[in-house]
Amino acid sequence: MGGSNFGYHGGSIFDCHYHLNPVRAKLVETPDKYEWFSYNFYTGVERVPNWLHRDFILGYFGDKVSVAQLGYKEFVSLLVAQKYESPLKEVTASVLLEEQSVRNSG
Repeated sequence: MGGSNFGYHGGSIFDCHYHLNPVRAKLVETPDKYEWFSYNFYTGVERVPNWLHRDFILGYFGDKVSVAQLGYKEFVSLLVAQKYESPLKEVTASVLLEEQSVRNSG
């Protein structure tokens, strides 16, 4: 891990796209404007709550927290500027699968 390596890194790409959902839905222009997401915790704008574990994701963007936060913010900004095509565009049907343990837990 470490370094500002902009590319696919397992969970980090998921978090970036997750933080872009309100932008893609045209609710806000940038993820920092959407108050119901953790984006501002990842970028250091707001104090991180105890329940949020962001080290794994930020670790892909730098070893030092401040460097990682800036790298994450830059990476998400690049994605905001890109034309977005929904990955579900070609989906005509889907199935939701769950584990037996999940079904029996409720």
